[in-house]
Amino acid sequence: MPPKQAGLIDFTAERQRHVRFGRGDTPEWRTSWLVGRDDVLAQIDSWLEGPRDTRWVVVIGGPGMGKSAILAAWLARREAKAGKVPHHLIRSQVADWDQPEVIAESLAAQIEVAFPECRDAAAKPERRMIELLSQVSKQLGTTGRLVVVVDGLDETRAEPGENPLPRFLPHVVPLGICFLCATRPAYPHLGWLEARGARRLNLDDARWAASNDAVVRGFWQAAASEYEPPLSAETRDAAIARAEGNVLHAVMVHEHMRDLRADQRRADRIPRGLRELIGEVWKRAASDKAVREGLGLLCAARDALSLDVLARLAGWRYEEKERFVRDALALLLEEPASWAGTIAYRPRHDWVRELIAEWLGPEVLRAHHATLAEGLATWPTPSAGAERQYALRHALIHRVEADEWADAWRLAADMSFLEAKCREIGVYETEIDLTSAAERCRSHDAVVATRFGDLARALGRESHWLYSIFPSGWQAGQPAVSPHALEATMALVWNRLRRSGWSAEDLGAQLRIPSGAAFLCVRQVVSRESAALVRNLVGHSHWVHTCAVMPDGRRAVSASQDQTLRLWDLVTGRMLAIFEGHSERVTACAVTHDGRRLLSASLDRTLKLWDLATGVVLATFVGHTSWVNACAMTPDGRRVVSASLDGTLRLWDGTGQTLATLEGHTDSVTACAVTPDGQQAVSASFDRTLKLWDLVARRVRATLEGHTDWVNACVMTPDGQQVVSASHDRTLRLWDFATGRVGRIFEGHTEPVTACAVTPDGHGMVSASDDRTLKLWDLSTGGVLATLEGHANWVNACAVTPDSRRVVSASNDQTVKVWDFTAGRIRASFEGHTDWVTACVVTPDGQAMVSTSRDEKIKLWDLTTCRVRATLAGHTASVTACAVTPDGQHAVSASLDRWSPHRSTGRSRSGTSIPVAHWPPSKATAAG
Repeated sequence: MPPKQAGLIDFTAERQRHVRFGRGDTPEWRTSWLVGRDDVLAQIDSWLEGPRDTRWVVVIGGPGMGKSAILAAWLARREAKAGKVPHHLIRSQVADWDQPEVIAESLAAQIEVAFPECRDAAAKPERRMIELLSQVSKQLGTTGRLVVVVDGLDETRAEPGENPLPRFLPHVVPLGICFLCATRPAYPHLGWLEARGARRLNLDDARWAASNDAVVRGFWQAAASEYEPPLSAETRDAAIARAEGNVLHAVMVHEHMRDLRADQRRADRIPRGLRELIGEVWKRAASDKAVREGLGLLCAARDALSLDVLARLAGWRYEEKERFVRDALALLLEEPASWAGTIAYRPRHDWVRELIAEWLGPEVLRAHHATLAEGLATWPTPSAGAERQYALRHALIHRVEADEWADAWRLAADMSFLEAKCREIGVYETEIDLTSAAERCRSHDAVVATRFGDLARALGRESHWLYSIFPSGWQAGQPAVSPHALEATMALVWNRLRRSGWSAEDLGAQLRIPSGAAFLCVRQVVSRESAALVRNLVGHSHWVHTCAVMPDGRRAVSASQDQTLRLWDLVTGRMLAIFEGHSERVTACAVTHDGRRLLSASLDRTLKLWDLATGVVLATFVGHTSWVNACAMTPDGRRVVSASLDGTLRLWDGTGQTLATLEGHTDSVTACAVTPDGQQAVSASFDRTLKLWDLVARRVRATLEGHTDWVNACVMTPDGQQVVSASHDRTLRLWDFATGRVGRIFEGHTEPVTACAVTPDGHGMVSASDDRTLKLWDLSTGGVLATLEGHANWVNACAVTPDSRRVVSASNDQTVKVWDFTAGRIRASFEGHTDWVTACVVTPDGQAMVSTSRDEKIKLWDLTTCRVRATLAGHTASVTACAVTPDGQHAVSASLDRWSPHRSTGRSRSGTSIPVAHWPPSKATAAG
C-alpha cells in the first residue's frame, strides 16, 4: 500500500456529525432532518453549475443555523455523482485544522489526488496552491469545473486584526475553479470574499426563514420516535417555536429532554433561542466547582483534551471525572481517538467557547492559561506524541495569555524549541507567534518586547533560507531532524541577530543553545547589507524588471523576464498569485487606484489589462511596432499611456483601442508618468530628454534637456508640480513641471540610475541603480537619508507603500526585496572632520557626542542640532579612541602620537576574509 500523502486529513467523523443527530440509525433518521433545505441546496447548485465566472459562493448565518450541515449535505450529494470533492472543515480546537498553512496543504493534497498530473513535488509551500490551481484550470479546459469546499472560515486561527484568508485561499481564482465557503455574518473578513464577487446566501435573511423552520420541524418529527411515551404535541411545538429556526437549539434540547422523565418534559422549561439555552446549561453545570474548572480549561485550551489530561491539570479524583462527563457533556463534543488514541473533549461550538470565556472573565482565563503552560505545554516534553505537538503549537501563546513574559521569552529563545516549531509547525507561523508576543508584551516589559520583535524579524529576514531547510510535507512522527538542520537554524538566527546589533555577549546570555551544538557564527560584523532590509520575495526564475505597490500597502506586483507577473503579500512574504499570458519578458506594470486591475507591458509588443481578483485578461493592447518599455494609467483608470522602443507613446482607452500616437522623441521611449489630474504626461527617452505632453490636445508641451546620457525613468510628485528623472549619467534631476527648469540635481550613485519613486507625502524620494543599491533622498535638500544595500545585482525598480513606511525593489538577482523605510533612514549627518573618523562616544545624558579622527582633531557635537559645539586640537597624529567620564564633564583621548612601533596596531590586512568563529566560544578560531 502506498504511503499516505502528506497533508491529507480524514474529515469523515466530523462530516457524519452534521448528517446524523441523536441515537437513531435508520436511513430515514439520517436524512429526514434535511427537510426544507432543498431550496438552499438548489440555490447553491444554480450558482456552481451556472456561468463559469462564479468563483466564490459563501453561506453565512448565525451560530447553530446549520451552515456546516448544508455544506456536508452538498458534499455528500456531489460526491455521490462525481467522486471526491476537495474540502477542509476548519475547527478551532481540533489538532491544527484551524492553522492557515495546514488548511492550504490539506486542500492542495486533495486536489493533487484528483489531478495527479498537476502535482509539482518541488513546489514551495507558499506557492503550491497557486501553481496547482493554475495547472488544474488549464486541464479543465473551457467546460470543466472544480469546486473546493471550506467550512468555518470564522474559526481560522489569526492574530487580532489579521486577515488569515489570503494565507490559504487564492487571491486570484483561475477560470473553472470555485470555492464554496461558510462563515458567520459577523466575521470581520467577510468583505475580502465579497470584494471578489462572492455570491452570498445568508440563512438569517427572511427569505430563508421558512427553510430554517422546516429543518427544525423535520428534526423534531424524526426525533419523536426516541420518546416513550411519545412527546406531547404541545411540547414538540414549543420546542420548534423556541428554536427560532436554529438547528443546534433543537439538537441540544432533544439531547437534554430524552433523558428526562415524561412528567419533566414540559414546554415551559424550554429556553427561547440558542444563547438563553446555553446559558441555562452553563448555570447548571458551572454550579459544581470541578465542572466549572474543567470547562474553563477546555475554553482556554487550543486543542481538544482527554479526560485524563483534564484530571491531571485540575487535580480531580475519580468521582470528579465522572461528574464532569455527566454535567458538562451538553456543552461539549467528543473527539474519538484524538488525544493519543483516546477520546478528547472540546466545546461543542466555537460560539459556546466564546460564551464560556465571557462568563468566566479574563482573570480566570488567565489562570487557566498558566495551568496549561505549566502542566501541559512544557518544553522539552516528556513524550513525542500529542503533548509534544501541543507544546510546539501552543506553549508560547499560553505563556503570553498568562502574562508570563519572562517565561515566554525563555521558551522562545530555546533554539531546540524554535527549530522544532519552525520545522513541524511552520516558519511563518513561528514568526507570527513571536510578533504577537512582542506586541502583547510591549506595555508590560519593553526590553523583552524588543527581544521578541528582533527574533521575529530575524526569522522573517531568513525565512527564504529556513523554507529551504524545512521542505514541505514534513509530518510529525517522521524521523527526527538531522543535526545539520538544527545547527543551520541556530546559525541563521544567531548571525542575523548579530548583524542586527546584538553583541556576542547578549546572544550567549539570551539564546539557549543545546549542549554540544557547534556552528559557524559571526565574530565581527562587516556587512554591506542594510539593516532596513526586512524580507526577500523569492519566486521569479529570471531578472525582475519592475514592481508596483497596491493601494492597500500590503501587497505588491512584480514583473519579470520569466514572462510572468506575481502578486506578493509584503507582510508575510508569500506569493499570492501568478499572472501568465505574455509571450516575452514583462517590462512594466501599474495598478489602478482602486486596486482592482493590473496593467502590464511586454517585449511581445503588447499591453494587457488584468482583473486582479480573477486573473482574467480584460483587454490586450496591440499597436506598438516594437517592445513596450513602460505603462501608466490615468487616476480614473479610463485611459492608458504606454512607451515603446519604437520611439512613440500611445494613448489608449480601457478597451485597448488606440486614441492617439504621440511622436516627438528621436530614440526609444523608456518611461512615462501621468499627472494626478490625468490631463498631462511626461516621458523619458534614450535621446537624453524628457517631454511633457498635453493628453487633451495630444501634443508636446515642452522638452526637458540636461541629462548627458539616457533617461531611464521619470515620476511625478504627488502634487503634480514637479518631475523627477533618473538617468544613465548616474544622476537624478528634479524639474519644475510648469517651467521645465531643473530645480535640483541628485548625485551619489556610482552607476546608472535605473528607477525612482517619490514618497506619497512628497518629501522624499527613492532611487535604484546598477550599483546594486537604493538611496533615500530628501527632496527639499537633495541630501541622502540612507543607502540601502543588499541586492546582489542591478536594481531595476523601486516603489513606496502609501504610508511611506516600506520600499519595494526589483533586481536582476531574481528577487524582490522589502525594506523598512524608517529603519533605513539616516536621522542626521555629522560633517566636519577632514579625514577618517576613528571613534565616537555619546555622553551619559544623550545630548552630545565626542568623535575622533585621523585629522588629529576631537570634536564635540550637539546631538539635537547636529552641529559642532567645540573642536579640540593638540594631538600631533591620528586620534584613535576616546572615552567620557560618568559625569559627562571630561573626555579622555588616545592617539598615535605616543604609539610604540613594536606593539600591534590592531589594523586589519587589506583583502582578508571576514573573521569567523565557531559556537561554542571555546572552539573559536580566526579565518584569514
